[in-house]
Amino acid sequence: MGAVVLLPRSVPEAARLAVTVLLVAMLAIGVATAAANWHLTDLKAYLAAADLLASGGNPFEVQLWERGLPYHYHYSPWFAALLVPALALPAGVVSVGWSLLLGAAAAVSLVPLVQRHGRHSAPLVLLMAFLYLNLVAEGNVQALLLAGLVWTLERRSGPVMIGVAASIKLVPILLALVYVGRGEWRRALLAAAVTALLLAPSLLFEIAPTALETGGTGLFSMAPWLWGIGAVGAVAGTLYLARGRHAWLAASIATVLALPRLLIFDVTNLVTAFPRRPAGDPD
Repeated sequence: MGAVVLLPRSVPEAARLAVTVLLVAMLAIGVATAAANWHLTDLKAYLAAADLLASGGNPFEVQLWERGLPYHYHYSPWFAALLVPALALPAGVVSVGWSLLLGAAAAVSLVPLVQRHGRHSAPLVLLMAFLYLNLVAEGNVQALLLAGLVWTLERRSGPVMIGVAASIKLVPILLALVYVGRGEWRRALLAAAVTALLLAPSLLFEIAPTALETGGTGLFSMAPWLWGIGAVGAVAGTLYLARGRHAWLAASIATVLALPRLLIFDVTNLVTAFPRRPAGDPD
């Protein structure tokens, strides 16, 4: 008996298969590249800020040069304080533990997408996995924040997690626009209050100009007026769609368009378009 060949039965299926094969190849290349460049430089900047804070210094004065590039500490001081205990551990243990934590978070953030769309989610899952690889290799906290958001946005803890994420990356506060558009004012105000509370310690330090640099990428640097139009349009779109099925998609797009600098890896923000819904909640 000859082998059975399963061919696509429609143009959309053929396109999906082609994209999936391409992304599998990209992911394989991404794995090899990340493995060869597992520098965890962002983690080093976080730990340098924690060390400065622990010694009574200013965490925003971190200026770490790696591979000819400057790395600074941009986040609220509470995050650096959270990492102070890690300074007492061997560097290898911290590096391995942080890498495993970020890798697990990246995988967990994609679970709701797979649960909701099954095999049809494969192209998007592969693309996000490819983008996550570089972030994890750099030790960036992004995957951990996104996993927290994906699993809480539709739950009571959603506003708190938005506040936590916004105190680090700022733009996640735009996710609270969904609450505003739904008329869930308490949830929206709680998200804003948590953000303000966690950002407040930043006022105790002089923020170095380097900590506010955007890197010269994105519309904010090249065409500020166009960036403003895009950001305002995204906010308006989120408020308009807040009560519909595309609410979180609109909000996640807003968090990307509002970034003052834009790198391809920031597209991972779009995983918040597929938050975990409570059991029994209709999709």
